[in-house]
Amino acid sequence: MSNPSFTTVVDAIGWHSVRLMRLVAADSSLDTVRSYIDGAYVDATSGETFACHYPATNRVVCDVEQAGAAEIDAAITSAQRGFAEWSATPAIDRARVLMRAVASIRDRTDELAALDTLATGTPIAEATTEDI
Repeated sequence: MSNPSFTTVVDAIGWHSVRLMRLVAADSSLDTVRSYIDGAYVDATSGETFACHYPATNRVVCDVEQAGAAEIDAAITSAQRGFAEWSATPAIDRARVLMRAVASIRDRTDELAALDTLATGTPIAEATTEDI
């Protein structure tokens, strides 16, 4: 499987952040979060999870699957393949990809800042102006 584009990863993050914001507001919880490796969500082979807490209330927002050795190896293999592909890409094309990535992040600043606030408790103004 080819490596996911940056936009695909940001879209996946954005989808989770919108769900997280809605669920926190509704005082409910998310499904178990899985690893995103090589362009797809994968189940952890460890069978272990850990709780993710909303810092403002300490309420469990979701469980996160604990990646094991198999997931780590798959992520490393994917990253190495992606690095080789990226390294072979002409500089002008890499610049275009990075400019699209910047535009995608800027388009989602409010959404990403809200996710940061929910995940870490960072004030929204700080997350918007300093962290994103």
